Amino acid sequence: MRRDPCSPYTLRQLLRNNPILLVDPFGLKDYNELETQQFIVDAYESATGGPTIANGLVNIYVDLNGNRSTGKVGRFDFGNQQEHWDDTFLVGGQRYTADEFGNFIAGFEGKTWEDKYNGGLPFALPLVHLGGIFYHLAGNSKAHNDPWDTTGFPAIRAGARFADQFATRSNKSAAGSKYPCEAN
Repeated sequence: MRRDPCSPYTLRQLLRNNPILLVDPFGLKDYNELETQQFIVDAYESATGGPTIANGLVNIYVDLNGNRSTGKVGRFDFGNQQEHWDDTFLVGGQRYTADEFGNFIAGFEGKTWEDKYNGGLPFALPLVHLGGIFYHLAGNSKAHNDPWDTTGFPAIRAGARFADQFATRSNKSAAGSKYPCEAN
């Protein structure tokens, strides 16, 4: 565990002289590969779940956008969830900020949906890209002067590439495993 450079407290003070606690009261978290994998598995199940093709697309939209009229944030919109603002997520040795990981998940869900329901042909992934552009054009992004979402595209593309790796591992995993990423 490393010291939070933004905290005025020492690690010993944070843990109240009890290292077993290992809890950061400020909520900052660096998710490791295994912890991050759970978010990815949840995103996979959401994008490919439901009795119809449309369910996956609706899930992707809600996962990323939530319900703006009620103020509810999407469950994978980590950059807009206060509990995740300063968290980082590790995928394949690459560390992503909360905003980047939200884009990563968007690309992952879009590509996963395409692979399952559209024979890998582009449909959901372009919608994800368009959604990012509209999000930026509406002024909802923290990235200023980026109406075409150029800051989000690299993470979206990385998520889409990871979907291909994930699918390969899923096919090699043991039948019935809830966590296809665990296959070697």
